[in-house]
Amino acid sequence: MVWNAELYDMFGKERLQPTLDLLNRIPDGNYLRIIDIGCGTGMSTLPLVQRFNCAKVIGVDYSKEMLQKAKLISQKVKWVQRDCSKSLDDMGDFDLVFSNAFLQWLQNQEEFIYNIYKILNQDGIFALQVPNYDNMPIKKCADRLVRSYGNRLEEVEKKMCHNKSLNEYYDILCDHFSDVEIWQTNYSHVMNNYEEIVDFISSTGIRPYLEIMDIGEQNQFKNYLKEEIKKEYTVQKNGKIIFTFERIEFIARK
Repeated sequence: MVWNAELYDMFGKERLQPTLDLLNRIPDGNYLRIIDIGCGTGMSTLPLVQRFNCAKVIGVDYSKEMLQKAKLISQKVKWVQRDCSKSLDDMGDFDLVFSNAFLQWLQNQEEFIYNIYKILNQDGIFALQVPNYDNMPIKKCADRLVRSYGNRLEEVEKKMCHNKSLNEYYDILCDHFSDVEIWQTNYSHVMNNYEEIVDFISSTGIRPYLEIMDIGEQNQFKNYLKEEIKKEYTVQKNGKIIFTFERIEFIARK
């Protein structure tokens, strides 16, 4: 998959707030080695460096495009390109593992969580945020549109990964971690128009569909999606649209 770093960062403020909220919930501690898994453009990594300025911080992502931009924001971080869905044992042990909006892209999420458990030191912290995308009206809009396209997009949908429910994540975490704090936050993003909502999810939720289309097909798909979105999201008195985005967050201690 090729990520569009510029498009992803277009809504930097909205994407950064969940990172800051999760970071603020992490208890104080002596975190000497920290890894940010799925660091992307470094948006989530920089606040880690700023809070834990004595730690050795590693930012890891599969996307070369994302990491090229990340390398511009900090020379203190060690940026690594690799597939984090596989074992990370060779990277050593960590006191804090942080991950922002990455887990939903994995097929075997249980295995990933166990892999994190193995690289954490005793009393280490695993802090993660994942979009609760499957539960949102925007996903229903995309699903209706995908069905209208027939087999072509339905085959893509079958290969896509999805988030689990809060209860499911809690059970998986409790299989390995002694102390688990988990919660859901609804972020209300105020958008100027429906096009902005389409832009917001073009770099994430609907990206797998867009990747198999040419430019003309992409524009058509986005226009159709905009019409579906109008059925689920109403315009406020001032012309703005409130786009509520659900996120599941947890902090687990080994």
